[in-house]
Amino acid sequence: MNMSDERGSGRLHCEMLESATQDFTNKIEAVISATETVQQVLNARLTCFLNQLACLTSAIDILQMWVETPLPFANILV
Repeated sequence: MNMSDERGSGRLHCEMLESATQDFTNKIEAVISATETVQQVLNARLTCFLNQLACLTSAIDILQMWVETPLPFANILV
């Protein structure tokens, strides 16, 4: 193998390494993007859940007050 062949082989390996590195970088960026999307969806669902929980808590409080409030005719004897 002469010097020119060795340089050509080294250049080829360097190009292959650069290509593999770029492919890996692209895959990592895709994972990061997907992770951000999942995080946004989870945040939206958590916000919705917390809003529903707040409404439910409010409804329970209203029901509890309604149950604890004496009825105006409760003291009438029959």
